[in-house]
Amino acid sequence: MSFEPAGGRAARCGKPHPTLLLCVLLAALPGCGGGERAPAEDAVTDPPDQTYSVRGEVVALPDERRPDDRQLRVRHEAIPDFVGFEGEVVGMASMSMPFPLAADVDLEGVEPGDPVEMTFEVRWEGTPPIRIVELEELPPGTELDFETQEPLPGEGDVDVDGGGSQPP
Repeated sequence: MSFEPAGGRAARCGKPHPTLLLCVLLAALPGCGGGERAPAEDAVTDPPDQTYSVRGEVVALPDERRPDDRQLRVRHEAIPDFVGFEGEVVGMASMSMPFPLAADVDLEGVEPGDPVEMTFEVRWEGTPPIRIVELEELPPGTELDFETQEPLPGEGDVDVDGGGSQPP
């Protein structure tokens, strides 16, 4: 799994960054390191904790040898308003990661390298914890921004006296 923290965002004060926790949860999915298969699509009934729309580039299609484990690997743009497990806005840097697909997501005509816009749901207590529920191909040549990394919440200069962040 590719995780590209900017400025050491993966861990601060001895606590892992919430998006790192998401990556660890995804590593437990079939095809990402073992484990049991995700439940059948109809088992996902709880409303999502969050829903996001983000643009990205398809890196790899699902492995045809594993039809019960449909995951699309996408390099996505940053998600500055991403809410972590504890309910706080933590942001998510641009990265490449696998996204399980809802059963009704059609990949016909989608190829690695294609720009896409996807909508994915997050269920922190669910299996899988994330899944793409909508996928739309964008026009060829659509410019994507994988470089812009806005400061994540909590980033900045820390006041050594414990007073919090100082303005730059």
